[in-house]
Amino acid sequence: MTLRIYLLLVLLPHCLNAYSINYNHKDSHDQLVAFYKTLRAFEQPPLKNGAPDYTQATFTSRMPEAQQTCATKGNYPLPEISESAKNKLQQNLDAAIVNLERNPNGLNELIWAGRRTAYLGNYYEAIDFFSKAIVLHPESAEPYRHRGHRWITLRCYDKAIADLTTAVGLIKGKTDVIELDGMPNEKNIPTSTLQSNIWYHLGLAYYLKGDYNQAVTVFNSCLGVSTNPDMFISAANWYNNSLRKAGRISEADEFLKNINPNVELIENHDYLRILKLYINKVEINDPIDFLKNEAGLGAASYGYGLGLYLSLKREKDKANLVFNHILNLKQWGAFGYIAAEAENKTEIQIIGVLHSGNKNINYKVLSNFLVEQNPDIILWEQEDEFKRVFGLLTAYRLKIARPPAEQMALQKLTQKNKSITILGFDTTIKSRKDYLKKIIKIDDSIHEELYHARLTVEDSLAYDKYAKLRNETFDQYLEGTLSNINSPAVYEKEISIREMEKTIIAPLADKYVNDKILVNDFKEELSFWIARNDYMVKRILEVARNQNGKKIIILTGVAHKYYFVDKLNNHPGINLNLNNLSSQ
Repeated sequence: MTLRIYLLLVLLPHCLNAYSINYNHKDSHDQLVAFYKTLRAFEQPPLKNGAPDYTQATFTSRMPEAQQTCATKGNYPLPEISESAKNKLQQNLDAAIVNLERNPNGLNELIWAGRRTAYLGNYYEAIDFFSKAIVLHPESAEPYRHRGHRWITLRCYDKAIADLTTAVGLIKGKTDVIELDGMPNEKNIPTSTLQSNIWYHLGLAYYLKGDYNQAVTVFNSCLGVSTNPDMFISAANWYNNSLRKAGRISEADEFLKNINPNVELIENHDYLRILKLYINKVEINDPIDFLKNEAGLGAASYGYGLGLYLSLKREKDKANLVFNHILNLKQWGAFGYIAAEAENKTEIQIIGVLHSGNKNINYKVLSNFLVEQNPDIILWEQEDEFKRVFGLLTAYRLKIARPPAEQMALQKLTQKNKSITILGFDTTIKSRKDYLKKIIKIDDSIHEELYHARLTVEDSLAYDKYAKLRNETFDQYLEGTLSNINSPAVYEKEISIREMEKTIIAPLADKYVNDKILVNDFKEELSFWIARNDYMVKRILEVARNQNGKKIIILTGVAHKYYFVDKLNNHPGINLNLNNLSSQ
């Protein structure tokens, strides 16, 4: 109880300042309830036994979301629009505010005040309107949909995903409705619906975050509720992008067979033109000349599609010209601009491997994967850059040598691509063979001692829980494919294993193992593991710096992957590709 009271004392002043609420001892119960609802609209912690979960474990698991780099208030460019257009938008906002003053708690009035505010570039102020609507109308999907949209504009993808996922739950089983346009097209005919917009923006949030397989799933749902050609084509464009970014090229090619290149549209012509680049396999000689007649939002949306098309064709120099061209436009809030911005970051993909391989993961599988991904730089878990060893593959086939799977894969890869940069990022370990023998011996000795010790029932249950999880994970490593061992479920298990070693195994060793030198060695290895991981993250960031627009693949022991994902996810300047290798 003391802890919860303390947290409220710390949080209340900051939250009250943020919402300009005059809170003192005279405030009524209703005001306190209203404040609580406002706080919950701003911060929605996970629940545990029906109450907000503020445990240390939950704080730790949510840290990557909290660390996500969002555009801060006043620290982004406003939309560049003509004076006449700006005056018209301001008049529309003034009218929306008048309507809101007449009905301060109205859902429609709050939504339109927020939308009109956002059109002028005041995104945080718009979010305040949507947040108030959520407090007053928690059963409505609309404010979550619009707040999610503006979280995307502000590059707060986790917040967008949370809001739009809530909106998906709120529309379940309900009839879809047409969504009026705030800035209508030439024919003044709305081309989207509430449900299609929720799925569409949720797909964009996953895409921009780099979770392309999840984006595929979401855009597929969007296609299912896209009841007119314009909405279908816009969703089809991002669905095609997501499939290709996830490496699912054959699925994307098959999907394009369903696209009618002559379909009549009202406004989404740019997205159809992008799809036709793939359908017609267009060759682009001068991409900037290709874009010379593009202006406004079209220059960003079509430009991004063109840049991605060139990038996927492995014409990266041309692609980077296009992405940089887009970033010189005054279209900071456009989805095409945001996507080009992400492309201009260093893309990092972490591939967990088994150094010894298994029956499903051998050097050929790994080499083929690297060829398909076509990275600019590869980092491998050694202290030095990769150097080819004459006769290595032959020695392996003759069973004279048993080098690590990734060394074999890189040996094969560099037969075809001799110019690729392959750097080491691990700390110096004099003899990796001796190091592995040492840590295996320490680990085996600790568990041998605990196995024969007379543990209490409580300690025995805790140890069995750890042993069961560890054995399950090791079995998955021995039998799994590259896709299996790189799934989020596996590195979540690794997080649990490492946490349990610290909170269960180390205390049990203190309690039951008499050889205190052994116990100390075990604890030192746990500390060295963290220090080594921190060093490798530092080296990765050193290499990634000044590599804008480049793709880096990190080959590392699968047990390290969880740590790298945690430290690199949402890091400024890095686009962490969370593709789960579903096609491997």
